[in-house]
Amino acid sequence: MEIFEPRLASLRFSPSDVDPSANKEFLRARYGVMVETGAKDEADQETAIFEPLDLISSIDAIMLLREELIKYPPSYVLALGVASIRLVADLQITKSEYYEGLHRVGGAAYSNGQLYVVYYERHRVHTRETIHHELEHLAQDRDEAWKNKIAVLRWICEEWREGQWDGLNRSSGLPFLGEKYWRLSNAERQRLDHSGFVKPHSRLSRREDGATVAGRLMTNPQKLLIQRRCDDQILYQKALHMVGMFNGRTSGKMGGRFFRELEFGFVRESYWR
Repeated sequence: MEIFEPRLASLRFSPSDVDPSANKEFLRARYGVMVETGAKDEADQETAIFEPLDLISSIDAIMLLREELIKYPPSYVLALGVASIRLVADLQITKSEYYEGLHRVGGAAYSNGQLYVVYYERHRVHTRETIHHELEHLAQDRDEAWKNKIAVLRWICEEWREGQWDGLNRSSGLPFLGEKYWRLSNAERQRLDHSGFVKPHSRLSRREDGATVAGRLMTNPQKLLIQRRCDDQILYQKALHMVGMFNGRTSGKMGGRFFRELEFGFVRESYWR
């Protein structure tokens, strides 16, 4: 697990913005997102077992969420249909397409627009990546509808994603593991060769591979678009593909220029006004 904090994460707000109620209202007004940090209620998913955050952690977690969401144009988040984001101290999911029984995870996305994200006080960059990771899962579910409307995205989805993405992984000699991934111990997962992938978890499936690329791209574009160009061509090509996906989904708002400005810290709250 990486613990670096990239330059672009150092966004600045006024002292009043630290107020959790004000931050919740801001995110609801701008993105239509309900932010939850308390105990489980009837609206929560039955398969999500979580520990709520304490007050101090909630304040920082909501602020961090605000810092990450403002990287997106409001129209994009609204199009994803994000209904709520629950920030939690610990999360276990009782069932998925790959396993039965409780598994501890860093986040979860449900088709009704509910997201769960674990706040890691000592590894805040992991929380940042998870926010974008789970948003990408919602975007993956919408790509079919988007590509029917946008010609360039149709090409990227059908030609690139279905062909070259899998071809890149075959050329690395590292296949997706599917349910086999969850049969490994924690230590075995962390030791997995993940050349061409962001992290070992990326080898679970194509969906996880794409979501981990999105998470890293939105938090540290320099690492994928500059460093990996030199030392991991497969991952670099995946990053370029993801830039194309964001560009197509947002009608050009989140293309190459956006990611350059994101890296240098120019993407702030006023960026999308």
